[in-house]
Amino acid sequence: MAAIVPLLQLSRQAVRMYGLSLSYLAYMDGYAVHWQQRFYECMTSWGGWSFSSTSLSFIGAGFALLALICFSFIRPSHSHKAAYRLYSWYQRVIESLKVRGTNNAILYKDLCLFTRPVRELTKPPWSLFLPGEWFLVAGANVALLPIVHNGSIILFLFMFEMYIVMTGALRAITDVFRDIFQFESEMERLTVFRLLSPPPLVPLIEAKWTLLERLGVYPCMTAVGLLLLEYIGLLGMRGGLWAAMGAVMMMPAYSLVVKRILRTDYEVFCLVLASGEQTVLTSPRDYAGYMVIAAGNHSFHRLLIYITVFSSLLSAFFMLLKGWSWACYSVLFVVMIYLVLWNGSQYAQRT
Repeated sequence: MAAIVPLLQLSRQAVRMYGLSLSYLAYMDGYAVHWQQRFYECMTSWGGWSFSSTSLSFIGAGFALLALICFSFIRPSHSHKAAYRLYSWYQRVIESLKVRGTNNAILYKDLCLFTRPVRELTKPPWSLFLPGEWFLVAGANVALLPIVHNGSIILFLFMFEMYIVMTGALRAITDVFRDIFQFESEMERLTVFRLLSPPPLVPLIEAKWTLLERLGVYPCMTAVGLLLLEYIGLLGMRGGLWAAMGAVMMMPAYSLVVKRILRTDYEVFCLVLASGEQTVLTSPRDYAGYMVIAAGNHSFHRLLIYITVFSSLLSAFFMLLKGWSWACYSVLFVVMIYLVLWNGSQYAQRT
């Protein structure tokens, strides 16, 4: 982003001077050549020392070799995975759900899986509270936010980033507790489900929704809160107010994101259950057609994200949107993301 931002600023300056014309292309072409030359100089010289392309190749190969050597020493230590105990707030959530679990046997079963004495986390705590998506958007903001002055753009950026971070935090929870949220424990009891007529599919997915929604509150609040603090630190209180407004607009999407994340694993489990075949699958993700089903379920969502990123970059580079038109763009994004999430959360009624 630090390399893209100067190019973004220059493009906007060229649009103000020449508009979208041939003069704009000539101006940008001249800068592109200058930018490539500066980039090459930065890559081949450091601290007064100059390096040829051959020297850079040997340096790169040396770093790669060092990484492989370090990886060979790290891998054995990871064969005995570090164990992280459940946090006290997880225990409080579980205790509060036990009352509701008396009306849903599957929810009670999942709660018992959480309270097993051998329950340990195989990932460090920050992987739940700060997923990889958080570092991605936080790093981009360091270069991007200082040049943003339009409150409507701040609103759009925070809503988009909040959705990405919220999705990443919930996915991290499902990856840690695979036996519960990826239906691995249900796959072990597949014969029991087939003996029930009809199988309790609706109570099954409702139990997963309830548990993931409650367990994901603290990680999502932490990640979004730290993101909000970054906006305040880089933009001041005015930018923080716009970001807080975006957080309020995106909060109702939380339960819909929970349902969308669990969709593919649930549908594949239902498919395996209905097939009646004797399988040795330990997880729905081992099913041969899992990736095809996942691609179909997430096609509209991915298309919306790609279109949003592409249209945002085009609008920013060529100044297609100005002033309050970014507010209309933000509202359109919110409407579309809610429509896609709502459509992706109605699967329980179709199974």
